Amino acid sequence: SRTMSRYDDVIFDLDGTLIDSLAGIHRSLNRALAFYHLPPVGEDAARGAVGHGVMNALRHVVRASAAQNGGDAELWFAQHGEAIAEVYRREYAVGYRGVTVLYPGVYDVLSTLRTHSIRCYAVSNKPEAFCSSILDELGVSSFFQFVAGEDTFAERKPSVVVWRELTKKYALRPGRTLMVGDGKADSEFGSNAGIDVCLVRYGITPANIVDAYAANYRIDNIRDVVDIVLGQ
Repeated sequence: SRTMSRYDDVIFDLDGTLIDSLAGIHRSLNRALAFYHLPPVGEDAARGAVGHGVMNALRHVVRASAAQNGGDAELWFAQHGEAIAEVYRREYAVGYRGVTVLYPGVYDVLSTLRTHSIRCYAVSNKPEAFCSSILDELGVSSFFQFVAGEDTFAERKPSVVVWRELTKKYALRPGRTLMVGDGKADSEFGSNAGIDVCLVRYGITPANIVDAYAANYRIDNIRDVVDIVLGQ
């Protein structure tokens, strides 16, 4: 029963934690670059772009793209950043379909946590509309009390504002809440909120980089979250 669990509430990151979304992000970033006749970037550049919101992702790949032809990325981005972000959002609205999937075991984990009355939340730094439609399409939105994207609150992860808003709404308790993610923003969010953090090593952020971030737990399989949460 719930009273026996180690945590009551679990906040999940999306990209690289619950959903394997790199292919769709990579494809859409390159389509946005191509719109401006900028050279495409490889998967590693796309990988490094994930986790800190759309503008940061684009700044990262424009820099990587410009490095290939000696362009001034900062100047270009200062002039075209907002516009290329619009193009990216338009491309991603189609580009994630068919190539974004749940990692193996995710459905079972969410289902098991619900059976044990553990409340789950999704907190991502991709736009909220994309978070919601992806979770819908993958058949898991009913498992979440709340879904937040980078544009849901006044600030995005790792800001403590996100934690305060969720706490106001759902009376979360620091000692009884776990953040599960694969990136820097997830680790820092845990520190800022004063909650425990579980980092996954199979996600979009390479494991050796994940291992440098602060965490209470590190796992190679999402299924291990169940034992951590239930205190088994």
